[in-house]
Amino acid sequence: MAGGRPAPDGMSPDGMSPDGMSPDGIGPDGIGPEGERRSRRHLASLLLSTAGVIEGLTGIASIPLEPYVDIASMELFYLDVGGWGWVQLLVGVATALTGLAVLLDRRATTVAAIVTATVSVGLGILLLPYHPLATWMTAMLAAVAVWLLAGQLRAASRTSASRV
Repeated sequence: MAGGRPAPDGMSPDGMSPDGMSPDGIGPDGIGPEGERRSRRHLASLLLSTAGVIEGLTGIASIPLEPYVDIASMELFYLDVGGWGWVQLLVGVATALTGLAVLLDRRATTVAAIVTATVSVGLGILLLPYHPLATWMTAMLAAVAVWLLAGQLRAASRTSASRV
């Protein structure tokens, strides 16, 4: 009992529920569920945009390269990755743009960001021998962004299912 009034059911005298949330859904740190969603979305956007920029810059650096020469089994192979550089540039631009589009908080932009991040990681796996450091950086950034965005989609589907 605080100030002569009984606490509501399940609430402590200071007005907090057993899990530390106030009646209006604000946690002990002052951040509610919507604020947490927004901060996760912003972090995913930052990570995905950064991965896209790194991927695009790696693609730009790959375009003017001379072909790699590989000597195997007494044969000479010329490997030209300039075409892959253009692909990497386009995927990087798409990843950066969808990373920024995540800030719109639309389901379609979230799905598009997850798809482009997955394509970016797949392309990175193909080009791992040529750009190992850039591939690992973009793959890790994109993977964490996908994890954050997938959590957003799961939470959104749970709240829409609970409203029905």
